[in-house]
Amino acid sequence: MCVCVCVCVRVVQLLLLMGIRKLLDLVFTLSELYWLDHMLPGEERIRREDERAKHVRAHLQVHRPIHTRSTSAQTSQVHTN
Repeated sequence: MCVCVCVCVRVVQLLLLMGIRKLLDLVFTLSELYWLDHMLPGEERIRREDERAKHVRAHLQVHRPIHTRSTSAQTSQVHTN
């Protein structure tokens, strides 16, 4: 019963959103709707964040300090301290 109610609520919400969008088509021009749609976060923002993350990862790989293996003497000093 609860699942059926939740599904019905979601369907009604979707239909309302579709109706509101169609009403916006009557009020605004296609150019205005284009700018409205592209002001919302979307693929362009995600693409820029991905490029920034790739740049940061590449920078970290180039400037990452090289870790050497610890010798047994270094290991024993760590355990005694």
